[in-house]
Amino acid sequence: MRKNKDTSIYTLPLSKGYWKAAAGEFRCLRSLMIAAIFTALSAALGMLRVPVGENLYIFLTFFVKMTGAAIYGPLVGLAAGFASDIVGYLMYPQGAYFFGYTISTMAGMFIYGLFLYRTKISAVRIFAAKLTVNVLVNIVLGSLWSAILFSKGYIYYLLKSIVKNIALWPLESLLFVLFIGFCMPFLVRRGYLYGNPDGKLFSGRYPFRPDSAAFHIKWTAKILSAAAAVFFIWMAAIRMVQAPSVIMGFRASIIWLLAAIASPFIGNLLYGFGVMAEDVHTIRKSLETANDSKNTDA
Repeated sequence: MRKNKDTSIYTLPLSKGYWKAAAGEFRCLRSLMIAAIFTALSAALGMLRVPVGENLYIFLTFFVKMTGAAIYGPLVGLAAGFASDIVGYLMYPQGAYFFGYTISTMAGMFIYGLFLYRTKISAVRIFAAKLTVNVLVNIVLGSLWSAILFSKGYIYYLLKSIVKNIALWPLESLLFVLFIGFCMPFLVRRGYLYGNPDGKLFSGRYPFRPDSAAFHIKWTAKILSAAAAVFFIWMAAIRMVQAPSVIMGFRASIIWLLAAIASPFIGNLLYGFGVMAEDVHTIRKSLETANDSKNTDA
């Protein structure tokens, strides 16, 4: 099966070679077949979702979209996004067709491709890609489409979407980190991905190394705790507003308020784990240096 012979890697999608390689995927039979399979799979998974809270769901399609965009890039991703939304609507029609959601699906695939195609995939890139899609596509564009369709005002839908997508962002990103880390050896061995030649998301022999997940916890811990606090406070406020009296509202929101108070403490624990990882790495490097010096003297 003919595949793209260009296996170049790019740090940023700013060079002519990057876009030439992305356009070349349209001439690659294997990439087009994978895009067709992933499009059908994305449409089939369109109605499957995992509840993680009240009115909070993780849709399984983002696993397929992110993996596909990493394989065949942003340009084929645009076409695949268009096809998957159309096929998904034909399989599960819900009301009148609205082209805005097709634009969102195409934009999401394009952004995933910019972050993950022809580059060394890392946890940082995955978190950044998911955050960008959640903000630009799900929050900004999604709120616009809801305002057009349901006429309740853009700000109303924007505030609801901010809380939902920021709360889901770290969980979805972490799930994809685990997923792609499991699949990467196969994808590299079959020549689908080029940026991680060792087939590992994190390189090195030691669990506490400079590019490991533990070191990314330091900066994600603060973001996670802040997002969790915002979400819990928002849920507490909703309970207070919906309650028929102040006392009943306080009783209904007390659990969410306690969770909001606990969020910074949990974030500090995760941050401390990242600091510990740095300390372990520093000690290990010192021991290795001392051992090398002894061997040299001997």
